Amino acid sequence: MRGATNARTTRRGDGLVLGLAAALALALGGCVGESDAARQVAEPDADTVGGEGDTASTSASLAPEAPAGDFGDAPDDLPTFYASPRAAAQGEFPTAYDTTHCRVDPLASGAHVEAPRALRLGARVSIEAGTRDPDDPDGPMNEVDDDGFDDGIVRRWVPAEGTYRLELDVVNASGAARTGYLNILMDFDQDGRWADTDGAAEWVVRNVPVALAGGEDKRVALDAITGPALPLQAWTRVALTDAPVVGDDAGWDGCGTFDDGEIEDHLLAWDQETQHAYKDARAAYFAESMADAWSESTERAHDALTATAGRWEEAAERVASELAASAAAT
Repeated sequence: MRGATNARTTRRGDGLVLGLAAALALALGGCVGESDAARQVAEPDADTVGGEGDTASTSASLAPEAPAGDFGDAPDDLPTFYASPRAAAQGEFPTAYDTTHCRVDPLASGAHVEAPRALRLGARVSIEAGTRDPDDPDGPMNEVDDDGFDDGIVRRWVPAEGTYRLELDVVNASGAARTGYLNILMDFDQDGRWADTDGAAEWVVRNVPVALAGGEDKRVALDAITGPALPLQAWTRVALTDAPVVGDDAGWDGCGTFDDGEIEDHLLAWDQETQHAYKDARAAYFAESMADAWSESTERAHDALTATAGRWEEAAERVASELAASAAAT
């Protein structure tokens, strides 16, 4: 699914279409009056929102507006970029504010921290207006592994088969003592969801309290994480929150709203070759998405210019007829 990437790119294309149409309309306005193209620019329809060149579908405009906060960046209705044989797996991780993948409470939103202040993973945390914020302070929108401030995991290693170790950097940026709760999800079966099954308990770290003095920066080496045979990759959510998370019989699903802390998502790859292959596949996917979106925008620009030229030709014919009629009358 390429909708999110196509949408942000085609909005720019729509702006180009309207801009060119408006320029032609202004050039023709003196002899044929205000054209349909000019009215389209002056009076955008119900599907045009947010100012210059910013269009969205009516259904999108009715979606709940995401609050400012820290969100994850695991794929939510986007490819997982897992290696073969799971290369076709789509991510259904609850990341977006309006996600449809919350199991414990279907009305919940993807995990996010509304006001990250004191507790954080690593040195930096970003505050964005949802996963599709074009003004995300760390650069790109949080679509797939795009959060530039995910710096909480400082070390990972495999001391023995089926045993994994993670070391995290946990920070209390306030002057008062705080307690945070660590939770970690790992998609061991690579099905694009976080849920405990008979073969794999994917809620691998559960509400581990971390007491922090004011201003303390602490390295936390987690107890051994055990699981099935290690997959080449696993989408992993690391959450540091001011309150424990709540799960069901299948564990925590990765949803919830928290007052303080940070949500970090990582596609953990356990060897360099797999990591490089993932980065190449991800880059190729989004490059193709951008190319497709630009092609669609170019086609719409061509159609709009053709339609405007047709209206100009019709207007010219009307002017010629009126001039001929006026000349005959005199």
